[in-house]
Amino acid sequence: MKTILVPADFTSNTIKVAQEAVQAFECDIRLLFVHAFNMPDSEQDLLFGSYRNENRKYVSPEFLKGIEDLKDVFSYKVKNVIVDFFYGTTPMLFSSYLDYYDVSLIVSSAIFQSLSTPFARI
Repeated sequence: MKTILVPADFTSNTIKVAQEAVQAFECDIRLLFVHAFNMPDSEQDLLFGSYRNENRKYVSPEFLKGIEDLKDVFSYKVKNVIVDFFYGTTPMLFSSYLDYYDVSLIVSSAIFQSLSTPFARI
């Protein structure tokens, strides 16, 4: 199974990028939609994580419907979909995040505008 990370701005464009990535492969796929944030400055936010709940407001009902539609159309390939937030700015932290989810591939709209196949993680 391939895990495909899709940087998410929670618009229909993100769904289109994911759809093109799913169409490019003939294997089981787990989609990981991720939006990145800087770490909070407040000690209270760091300790109690209240910022995490506030960031959920960026995920619109239209985006969630787009995910459900994508899962319906590609149910034979898309085995799991995760919507997540990444908090941090260091390459080492991001590398650990990629390892945790066993990310095989990162796609973006720029890749599909200029190439016919996405880049694989090396």
